[in-house]
Amino acid sequence: MDDRWILSYRLSISRMSVVRRILLIACAAAPIFPFMIALQVRLPATDAGPSLLALLAGTIFFIPAHEALHGLVFWLYARRVAFGFKPWSAFGPVFYAASPGNCFTRRQYQLVCIAPQFLTVLLFFFAAVLYPPDLLFVGMTYAATLNLGGGVVDIFAYSILFRFPKDAVVEDSTDGMDVYVPVRTD
Repeated sequence: MDDRWILSYRLSISRMSVVRRILLIACAAAPIFPFMIALQVRLPATDAGPSLLALLAGTIFFIPAHEALHGLVFWLYARRVAFGFKPWSAFGPVFYAASPGNCFTRRQYQLVCIAPQFLTVLLFFFAAVLYPPDLLFVGMTYAATLNLGGGVVDIFAYSILFRFPKDAVVEDSTDGMDVYVPVRTD
């Protein structure tokens, strides 16, 4: 960034305080409880094998789908996106989509953050409205729960950006974001 901008905030996943990590992990785990209730209500104990396969399939498909939605929005705005995997981060092993070094308006970056949650809404909507067979219902509910829990840091970043003026600029990195605000010369 040039001298018309001043770094106002840095969200670094690897430098996040232990307390903040614990709070975010607790928030990420919270959606698991409704899923467990749905699992107990919709499936008898004898369906453990197919249920585990549905959970495995949901995990294998929806983690990359979550990151692909971030990547799609990055690509729409910057035409550059990087996908990767970190075997260890502040939250354990993670997949990520990033557009390192690219700058986005506050609103654009908020859309990048929240885009995967549209998948959560769709999955819960279809599970509630279509009332699919039990095993598919459990798989869809699990995938939506996984997506919501995995998006807690995204939702956190989305909400933090409201602190900044609309003309703030966000620079992405593989570890978080830097928020720049214009230097005021008043």
